[in-house]
Amino acid sequence: MKPQVAFYRVALPALPANPQGSHAGTWQAVLALKAAKDLDKLFKNREFVAVAAGALAGGGLRYSLAAHAYSNLRFEAGLRQDGYRPGATVTLEASLFAYDVPFTGDAAVWADASPRRTPS
Repeated sequence: MKPQVAFYRVALPALPANPQGSHAGTWQAVLALKAAKDLDKLFKNREFVAVAAGALAGGGLRYSLAAHAYSNLRFEAGLRQDGYRPGATVTLEASLFAYDVPFTGDAAVWADASPRRTPS
C-alpha cells in the first residue's frame, strides 16, 4: 500500500453502547489535512513533496473517496397470476429478512405495474 492511501472499515452498529443511534441516518466523510507535526514529517519525504508540489501547482490537492456499504438485509419478491387474459389477477409477495430471520421492523414496499407492450 502506498503511504498516500488509507482505508477504514466500520461494522455496524459503529458504537455498540448506542446501537440505535450509530447506524441509521446520513453518514459524512470528513477529509482534512494532517496536524502540523505530521506534515513536518511528510515534507521530509521527497516523493510526497513532489506529489504535493505538483498538486498545489495544479490548483489543489487531488483526492478520491470511495464508500462501499453491505447489508445483512435480504429482500425476496415473487409474482403469481391466475392467467394471461386482460383482467387476470396478479399477486405480488415480498419478504424482508435480517440475518435470515423475518424482519419485524418498519419497512415499506411499493410496486408500479404497467401493461407489457408487444413490439410492433
